[in-house]
Amino acid sequence: MFADRRPSRRPTMIIRLILHLISCRASRLGSPMAKVTPSRGPVCKTGAIAMGTRRMAIWFQQIRCLFSVCSRFDLTILAINTLDHFDRALYTFLAPMLAPLFFPGHDPMMQLILAYSVMATSLLTRPIGVWLFSCLLIKTSPRYALNVSLGGIGLFTMCYGFLPSYDQVGIMAPFFLVLMRMIRSIFGAGERSIAKLYLLEDKSAEKAMVAASLYQSASMLGMLMASVTATLWICLWGGAPAWRLSFIMAGLLSLCLLSIRSKKSGHEVKAASAKTISQAGSWINPLPLIAQQWRTLIPLIITSGLSQFTYLLPFVLLNSLIPLVTQVSFQEMVVLNTGLLMFDFALMMWLGQALRRFAPAQVMLCAASVLMLSLPLLFMILPGAIIETVTAVRLWIVFWGVVFSCPITLYHKQLFHNHPHLYFLCGMGNAVGGALFGKVGITGLLWLWHETHSFLTLGIALSSIAGLCCLYLKKMTSDRPAS
Repeated sequence: MFADRRPSRRPTMIIRLILHLISCRASRLGSPMAKVTPSRGPVCKTGAIAMGTRRMAIWFQQIRCLFSVCSRFDLTILAINTLDHFDRALYTFLAPMLAPLFFPGHDPMMQLILAYSVMATSLLTRPIGVWLFSCLLIKTSPRYALNVSLGGIGLFTMCYGFLPSYDQVGIMAPFFLVLMRMIRSIFGAGERSIAKLYLLEDKSAEKAMVAASLYQSASMLGMLMASVTATLWICLWGGAPAWRLSFIMAGLLSLCLLSIRSKKSGHEVKAASAKTISQAGSWINPLPLIAQQWRTLIPLIITSGLSQFTYLLPFVLLNSLIPLVTQVSFQEMVVLNTGLLMFDFALMMWLGQALRRFAPAQVMLCAASVLMLSLPLLFMILPGAIIETVTAVRLWIVFWGVVFSCPITLYHKQLFHNHPHLYFLCGMGNAVGGALFGKVGITGLLWLWHETHSFLTLGIALSSIAGLCCLYLKKMTSDRPAS
């Protein structure tokens, strides 16, 4: 799709710089780390080894304390969230390479739009999945519903690896791709709508903030794994059929985690979840419930959409568009993805601790305001920019996206605090917001670029979404301060 140009060494240098910044930031986490500073004089080899060992021990102790807020079942939720985002992100990163296999006969930009349009089917399938698994949750338990959802995720993720291409079955190839994506999205909606809220149950406010940041960090880890995998396939094998192996292995790992989790879970329910489920009745009538809670659902949908945009914008949209308006190649953009996701992952872990004393709505309002003001200006300087400028813009979006997304799960839980249909309402808002603003929005932005060829237009469109989010966050914080 893009011109084959040998990547320069600049992406590698930039990744090293990002890793250096991460290590510097990590060295300041916690007071014990601050005390471990090397002396300015010459250090013998034995002393350097001892200092390094001590520092590694402190790091492991801090990580252990960080994960101490989670039970063993909670840890399986984090692991499965990692694999779920690995599958979703891998398709997103490989879409420019997969598009010619399933949608030949079109110009490259139209192939890309069609490939991303497959993800837009989640606007229909994710609400269906949320409703089905919310009903299953009421009939059984959250843990049983999570196990059923995980089984479907593992099975249909593995099926991606066996999809035939257009050359093999003709027009049926895109049909099978869309069908497989829709079925897998239904099962994935059940896992995402239940797991992120169940993880926060029976935890204090500070521990819930840490758990929420761990959930977001697990999402970033899955995306990081997908970025590394996509980089290997594109740079080493040129997008050869080896990509099928990634989906097969991810599906098998999900099924292995299902066998581990099902042995320990059963139908046990946390105390807070048991109280909520006992008030929910035996069935969910979705339309009257949505009509009753639409005023609260709107900010949930908009904030979920902006959170999706802050991930898809630097890692997906710019990957596809920057090679068209600069001398930066697609291969260079994919290589840089790995370093940016490392920065994203480390930042998410740190901010989960740093922001736990602040109200979630206030943190999100600050980040959304910065994005609203800066996005049009940043997009104006991208055409013709060098790779360092492009990387700086992506880092800016990643940083404020992490600030916005870190407390978002806790904020959504506070919107429907103690509501008997908490799982359904939060899941439905996340499903519609993520699909409408995230999946459909990316396709719409690609179409907008195809028609206007103006980066400023894209920046204004994205800024308007952030501005709409600011209005609702401001209104919600003034009407009902976060507790």
